[in-house]
Amino acid sequence: MNKKRLCVAVLILFAMVLGIYGLWKISREGKIVPAEDGSAYYFIDTNGDIVCDTPFQYVYWKKIGYVEFYKIENGTRQKKYGYIDSSFDLIKNKCWSTFADYEMVNIRDGYIVTIDRYPSSTLKILDYDLNVKTIIKDVQINSPYSFFSSDDIISVKAKNGLWGAVDIDGNWILEPKYDELSWFKDGYVGARIEDLWGVLDLSGNWVIPPQFYSQIFPNKAYFPVDVNENYWEACTIFININGKRLNDEMYYSLYTGHEFNEGLVNVAVGDRVNHLVGFINETGEEIIKPQYEEVFGFCNGCAAVSKIIDGKEKWAYIDKNGNNITDFIFDKAYAFSDDGYAKVKLNGKYGFIKRDGSWLLEPQFDDVTSFSYGYATVKLTKGQKIKK
Repeated sequence: MNKKRLCVAVLILFAMVLGIYGLWKISREGKIVPAEDGSAYYFIDTNGDIVCDTPFQYVYWKKIGYVEFYKIENGTRQKKYGYIDSSFDLIKNKCWSTFADYEMVNIRDGYIVTIDRYPSSTLKILDYDLNVKTIIKDVQINSPYSFFSSDDIISVKAKNGLWGAVDIDGNWILEPKYDELSWFKDGYVGARIEDLWGVLDLSGNWVIPPQFYSQIFPNKAYFPVDVNENYWEACTIFININGKRLNDEMYYSLYTGHEFNEGLVNVAVGDRVNHLVGFINETGEEIIKPQYEEVFGFCNGCAAVSKIIDGKEKWAYIDKNGNNITDFIFDKAYAFSDDGYAKVKLNGKYGFIKRDGSWLLEPQFDDVTSFSYGYATVKLTKGQKIKK
């Protein structure tokens, strides 16, 4: 082959390579792709099987989901934000290029609460088809997820710098005249005037006048309040909405739970330096003596608890009688979901266990999200397969 023919052959080969590359780029245009290193989160069901092969970078799931992902536009990865339906498809095939557009606050039954922070802070209530149902202008929230109640009332900070509460139709339930509000539950909300907290009802009446020293999360049962401002020592008691004390005990606030779960609440005995955590019931009786460093509340009859073992914090699961379901072997254990599974961390990897302590999926993932409404997500690296 002479030089001329060789040059022609090389040019043809080069053109073919360019053509194939061009076709490959065209085929990727508009597709959702993993991160550059090939990693992404994928949905799994309660059998541990992948049910959606779309690669996401962040997922918040609650019947429908808020997602972040990479999409190929003009040949490059572009970060996008959007909402997916129960089939894991983008709702109306819509997505946004900035986090500030329809920033998710919470997903409720039948609607989504979002906030648009720029140019002014505007709360928007969307239905599951992303139609805007309510617009509430010039209000702020403190942080995502935190101040949205089970009563479908939202605590917001108004333009005057004071706090009030609105319903999902945009009506003011409480006029903005409080220094801070917690969230509504069972028709009550914690409210702060200057340095002291009390409890309001839906009409704005003081059920319990301001007299306590830390944020209050009231409910129709018993809830914790701090009776002095020395957070280095035990200063927390439990009261009900009538101000009646649950028992005569004083607890350390930092590791004492906000509410009862399945009839039990975690309480810390001691002070900031030396304290242990146990559980009491709704009559104030000690059911599981204080012996743990940290705990998560009960769900599905199980609670995650930790102890110091050989100088390291290790986690296990107990039942409502304080019996161990697992040994103290986990680097971190989390609360069980209503689906009956919990995520755990062991030797630097995440997996899922069942209520009896057996494995659904052994630790093998860099990260996972907890099960919610039948699904969880697992982070897979490039080429990684799920081991069952």
